[in-house]
Amino acid sequence: MELAPQADVFVRERGFSCHASGTQTLFKVVGVSDMALWNAKKETFQEIPPAKVKKRITGKGSATKTEVADALSAFVGAFLYASNDESDAVAIGVAWL
Repeated sequence: MELAPQADVFVRERGFSCHASGTQTLFKVVGVSDMALWNAKKETFQEIPPAKVKKRITGKGSATKTEVADALSAFVGAFLYASNDESDAVAIGVAWL
């Protein structure tokens, strides 16, 4: 079941495990952000899996970060992203919409 985009929605890429200790640290940060958002807005994040983001942006769920960044130009125009984090954030927003 997919949720329709809303004006005030908080969306992020669903977490995944890559390196155990680093992933656990990141999940702690996610927990803090969840708590802060709930305290401020009584809202929760909506999540979208990484493969779904890649599939919606590039047409294939196994796309590389470079392929995703390059494919974003069809949605938002040509842009030089400072990092993979920037292009990932844009891709997540576009995929959600």
